[in-house]
Amino acid sequence: MFIKYTDVNLMNIFEKQASFYLLQEVYTQRELAQKMSCSLGTVNKTLKSLMDDTWIQADRRPTSKLLRHVDANRPASAVILAAGFGVRSVPLNMTTSKPLIEVNGERLIERLIKQLHQAGVKNISVVVGFMKERFEYLIDKYDVKLVFNSEYKRLNNIWSLGLVSNQLKNCYIVPGDVWLEKNPFSRKDFYSWYMVGTKSDPYSPVRVGRGGEFVLSKDSRIGSQMIGIAYVAGDIATRFADEVRLAMHDSARLNRFWEDVLIQKSLLIETFVPYIVPEEKSNRY
Repeated sequence: MFIKYTDVNLMNIFEKQASFYLLQEVYTQRELAQKMSCSLGTVNKTLKSLMDDTWIQADRRPTSKLLRHVDANRPASAVILAAGFGVRSVPLNMTTSKPLIEVNGERLIERLIKQLHQAGVKNISVVVGFMKERFEYLIDKYDVKLVFNSEYKRLNNIWSLGLVSNQLKNCYIVPGDVWLEKNPFSRKDFYSWYMVGTKSDPYSPVRVGRGGEFVLSKDSRIGSQMIGIAYVAGDIATRFADEVRLAMHDSARLNRFWEDVLIQKSLLIETFVPYIVPEEKSNRY
């Protein structure tokens, strides 16, 4: 069940996905079924529901109601988490921070910033810690803001996110050590989503269910790879930011990842749409 904060959150997963695609262009039912990885019957049912609730017109174009919600929930800012040491990349990152590693002649963090710029997001804060002085050139080159996390050696990235919790509404959360072939950011994002890969991860606490929704990974089920990129929109983002600030005062949670707030408070399961990327199209260093 979706938490009913705004009208947008009354939509189910397929309705949100179909609305997003129809904001780009008027796709046929078969084209939507392919993009949404669902049956033609599900698409037809989804389109009828969207028309009944006046999100789209009979010709499948967005209504003014949908466009108003898109405008109210469109991306306003981004936070790039780049403070950690990153034990996965030892010894590669002994002389440079992971987000500054070059892949195909391009630094990871610069590729992410360029992708955000392409989506019209220019208000970007980079939370730094390890080798923080190496990131200072980004201020002049891309007009980003640097936020120093003095606790990067002791605490996990929940603290980094807490330092910028005042800008989490309509905001992308991005780890600085991710490479993505396709730009995941869009000027027309209007609902909250979290990115997972097609690669299985036995340590992940969540997976994508048969209905395309997030479910808890239990027993011997294999979880979905959690990539760490998310978009938090509207009232859901407000609640999430409040929970992040509360976690900063809970010593038992400060050594966990920021996604634990989403999972423990059921936000991920109840309100976020999975954004699935093929294994070969992404990499986390």
